[in-house]
Amino acid sequence: MAILPFDSRGVLVADLARGRIDLRGEGRVVALPAGWLERISPQLAPDAGHALAEALEPSVRGALTDVGGASPEEIAHALTVAFAMHGLGAVSLESWGDAAVIVWRDPPSTQPGFRVLAEATMAHLISRISDVGVSAAVIGHDATHLRLLLSSRAACDAARAASNGHGISAALDALQPAAGPS
Repeated sequence: MAILPFDSRGVLVADLARGRIDLRGEGRVVALPAGWLERISPQLAPDAGHALAEALEPSVRGALTDVGGASPEEIAHALTVAFAMHGLGAVSLESWGDAAVIVWRDPPSTQPGFRVLAEATMAHLISRISDVGVSAAVIGHDATHLRLLLSSRAACDAARAASNGHGISAALDALQPAAGPS
């Protein structure tokens, strides 16, 4: 097993008298309304997504004993530890046939502006942790979840277009090869 135990005591310390919030391992942090991310994400992604991924990467790596030997499920667990420490929600991994889908529970937002940042962040972070270049596409969402396909850029573009208003089934159907003549 490549997962280290996680002690949540003292991860976040708020000193309201001094107007300060500190995060273990990071130092001082600033709490901003999630709505701000919705408004600024489209203008800043993918650069902001890459920066966020690089900021989260040490926390993800710190949750694993052997990054190279970690299973996809162990990497998803390490992502959850890092995301939770930073107030970004939690993630899990789903497999739909050959498709790998990250389920991001309780992200800061599920609105269209934030989805652009979510795709850039997840693609860059997974690529850096796994040493496998991937793209990400939001292929499903509701008020409390984002579902992101991890695949090639072409597959993500096709799945994103197919899922637009039609859900995850349409996105995954778009990835199936067309039946040829028999």
